[in-house]
Amino acid sequence: MAFYRMIEEIDSLKSRFLSKVLPRLNRQSVEKVFSGYWKRNRPFHPWALISLFLTQMALHKGTEDIVGFGINEGILPRNASPHNSAYCNARVSYPEHCFREIALDFGKALAEEAWAKELFFDRRVLVVDETTFRLPDSPSNQHEYPQPSAQKSGLGFPVMHACCLMDLSSGAIIDVEMGNDKASERSRFYKMWARSLKPGDIILQDAGYGSYAEASILFDKGVDSFFRLNSRAFNGYVKQFSSGDGLVEWKRPREFGWWLDPEGLPENIIMREIHYTPFPGAKEIRLATTLLDPKIHTRQKLINLYQRRWDMELRFDDIKTVMNLETLSCKTPTGCRKEVFMGLLAYNLVRAVMVDAAREGNISVRKLSFSKALNSILTFAFCDLSRNDPACAYDLLRRNLKKLSIRYRPHRSEPRKIKRRNTKYRLLTTSRKDARNQRLSA
Repeated sequence: MAFYRMIEEIDSLKSRFLSKVLPRLNRQSVEKVFSGYWKRNRPFHPWALISLFLTQMALHKGTEDIVGFGINEGILPRNASPHNSAYCNARVSYPEHCFREIALDFGKALAEEAWAKELFFDRRVLVVDETTFRLPDSPSNQHEYPQPSAQKSGLGFPVMHACCLMDLSSGAIIDVEMGNDKASERSRFYKMWARSLKPGDIILQDAGYGSYAEASILFDKGVDSFFRLNSRAFNGYVKQFSSGDGLVEWKRPREFGWWLDPEGLPENIIMREIHYTPFPGAKEIRLATTLLDPKIHTRQKLINLYQRRWDMELRFDDIKTVMNLETLSCKTPTGCRKEVFMGLLAYNLVRAVMVDAAREGNISVRKLSFSKALNSILTFAFCDLSRNDPACAYDLLRRNLKKLSIRYRPHRSEPRKIKRRNTKYRLLTTSRKDARNQRLSA
């Protein structure tokens, strides 16, 4: 958390945006979340633990290096032990829900300060999608997050499925629900409805979501759905606005999932369907939404909004590839979940700096590169200027980030191939224990 020092002095920076977001991540708020779970005479009190844990996620450091880093930066006392056992024990002893609350509350605070310039129809747009994390092959991880059934026993790795809810304007992750492949991603999405969705929100989904029941229930809650249709039959428009745009009638299906009572659903609902081809030769895309007014929600604006759904995939790439979180390191499911929460907190903090820089330069935050922003933040965090004058260092950082724009490359298509060849090692086709025994008996 060395770079956090630069943005603590919000009074000298006079940033209204930071003054509303950063208090969710100061020492007082962190200790309030952890109240009742720590003693004041411990070297790894909650603020020290969160500071080191967050720095570890941002710098990709191991536990062996992070304690020495904390002593050098003054986060830990000078007489603290340089060994990592106390740090690891502190990560285990504090409850999981505290890490979750800190990470997601900061994301929600960032989403609440959405810039009107980034909104669609003056409303908040949330994107839902699921990704996976690969876990170390330990018995406890295999038990809770078993490897894919197509892989032979002993050859695969446990896989954690995480359904994430992202604010489209800021890119902040505001909620996440984790599980294994025995439950569907829809069931994980349903758990987030009560705690994260508000009346007036728009939910942007891919073809894996969206159904009669979801659209009907969310509409009754004041939340509009917008998703891509997969295989639903098209029986013509009830009212057509233009070519490939009109209202259709959906009848209540005969079978429903386990999660609802079909008696509470109407016999039919009116949906709006939009059909379009992104470019010549491409497959036709069918969209469905409860945004019915063609004057307010024009066809082209809705198409542009759906194309922004790909932002979710880019944010997953930032988290898993740029921040190196695709493969976790903890040997227990609880430790892996804590690692994900701290990774999301580090990601949301970087997004907050990016949003502040975008507002300062009056540009869209989408034009800023996350990887370049993270590298710049770490570079400025450890320079002498940040130690002597954090406010000046942050001001220079913000001006530098405005220059790190990404070129606009529509319909870019790259071959999914790699040029670098694999190593000389052969693939492991049996368990490591059996392979070891075969080598000893040979």
